[in-house]
Amino acid sequence: MMSTFTAMKNVITILKEPWSFYRWLRLALGFYFIYESVNHSHLVAGLFGALMLYQAVVNSKYLPCEMYGTCAPTPTKTDSDHLDEITYEEVK
Repeated sequence: MMSTFTAMKNVITILKEPWSFYRWLRLALGFYFIYESVNHSHLVAGLFGALMLYQAVVNSKYLPCEMYGTCAPTPTKTDSDHLDEITYEEVK
C-alpha cells in the first residue's frame, strides 16, 4: 500500500513535467466546460470538463500524435553507398 506522502510526491512529479500546447489546451477546455456546466446546468458539459481537467493534470496522452510520437516527421537516413554518381554533359 502506497503512503500518502509517496502518492503526493508522484502527483507533484507529474505536474512538473513539461507542459505542451495540447496540455494547456486541455486545461483551458476543462475550465471552460466546467464553467458552462455550472452556468447552464449541463451535466454532460461538466463531465466533459472534468475529463479534460483530468487529462491535463495527469498529462495523459490521448491524441494520436502524442501516443505514437508522430507529431513531427521522423528523419530518414540515406545510405551514401547506394548513390550512383551522376555525370553531366555540357550542351552548346
